[in-house]
Amino acid sequence: MNATDPIMELLVDIAVPTASHPSEIVHIAQLVKAKSPEFDDTKFIERATAQWEDEHADELAAQQADYFAMVNGKEGADV
Repeated sequence: MNATDPIMELLVDIAVPTASHPSEIVHIAQLVKAKSPEFDDTKFIERATAQWEDEHADELAAQQADYFAMVNGKEGADV
């Protein structure tokens, strides 16, 4: 097991709930990598982004439905 795995899991647990967008996860990874070069930022970004997407799937689907409704000239999220 890599020594950074527990730290990575902790960072994922902290970063995902506080990130309003996946780009914030990339920024966190860059900050950690700058202080700890052995940190696997690619692995962190993949894990955290996947978890973020899972946690925000309903919200993203609603936003997409609203967008398509707006583009197609319909009201509401029922498209």
